[in-house]
Amino acid sequence: MLKKTIFMTFFLFLAGLFVYLGGSEEGMDMQKTMPKTKMEKVVEKERDRGAWENFKRDYLPYYKERKTPQGFWVRKGVDFFELFLLITCSMLIALSLEISGVLSLIALFLWPLLRFARLSEHSALAFMSSVRNGSVGNGILMSAKEGGAIDKRELWCSVLIVSSIATLGHMPSYILAIGAVCGHEALLAVASVRIGAVILQIFVILFIARLLVGDHQARQYQRPKIEFYEGSLKQFIQKLILKFGKTFKRMALYLTPAYFLVALAEFYDLFDKAFDFLSSKFDLSFLPPQASVILPAQFGSIHSALGMVRSFLEEGSLSPKQAVTILLIGTILTAPIRTIKRIMPTYVALLGPQGGLILGILAQVLRMGFLIIALILMYFIW
Repeated sequence: MLKKTIFMTFFLFLAGLFVYLGGSEEGMDMQKTMPKTKMEKVVEKERDRGAWENFKRDYLPYYKERKTPQGFWVRKGVDFFELFLLITCSMLIALSLEISGVLSLIALFLWPLLRFARLSEHSALAFMSSVRNGSVGNGILMSAKEGGAIDKRELWCSVLIVSSIATLGHMPSYILAIGAVCGHEALLAVASVRIGAVILQIFVILFIARLLVGDHQARQYQRPKIEFYEGSLKQFIQKLILKFGKTFKRMALYLTPAYFLVALAEFYDLFDKAFDFLSSKFDLSFLPPQASVILPAQFGSIHSALGMVRSFLEEGSLSPKQAVTILLIGTILTAPIRTIKRIMPTYVALLGPQGGLILGILAQVLRMGFLIIALILMYFIW
């Protein structure tokens, strides 16, 4: 039985590692941001179309029609299905790792961090999971909260750390893309600002967690013991279903309406109007005039903004420092819209309406606050 348990645990660990480190959506899109000729783009597009993408394009009605209402809603329906399936599969794998005993290995690996912030083993699993998908980390924490393993203070602090780690995990593609267009100095500057801001944010939250969580919970902070699951496979599945049941109910109850409301707002261009409103409230006169073209393009896609930046750099009308400053300010301006559009539905679905709204907004406020501090330092140092 022990050998079977160790084998099953090792298999689940490899499966989880494959899912988590298999590449985020931004990581897979990194090559699209690198400068290529038109022929290279066409060849890469035809070569990289997978079986699922081919199926969607060839068999789903209206899927190819991006600019029609039918095409919009078909795409949103497919995106919703993919999101729901991704969170479900990732949560099942993460909870399997927890039940099988791999959680103790992860906690042992992150023991210095947990001991400093006085957090539980469940936070360790959430931190590791958030490298691939922050939603999975939030789901693990909420499941632990409902099971009585952690309290509300640890939940909130750990969710904020999960948000920071998820941002850090998805950042390489963004940094490399800007470096490919703007040069090695810009690459170093963007990496220093974005990564430095996130690391500083994580340590500040860990220190706050030490003050709030540690004094509130009477927990014995001992080194985790490695204990593998030794029950039957039937009991293993029963525990897995029991743990995942409440998470699945929340997703079914909250994710669907939240995702539909966001899609409806996008359909009626409310996000574009909100971005125009936010831009009008900020005095951007200190930026070069090219910012008036780059920032709206960045709201649509970082790829479009980088294309314009590359043109201005080749003309010599924009310096790498100015380009990096514009792109980072664009990141700050688009943060509120990005929170509602991409992050808020999953926060509400996994953490509940009230907690999801508060933590989603708080996570973005902290992230942008530390980014502004790092941007100011870069502006005067570079």
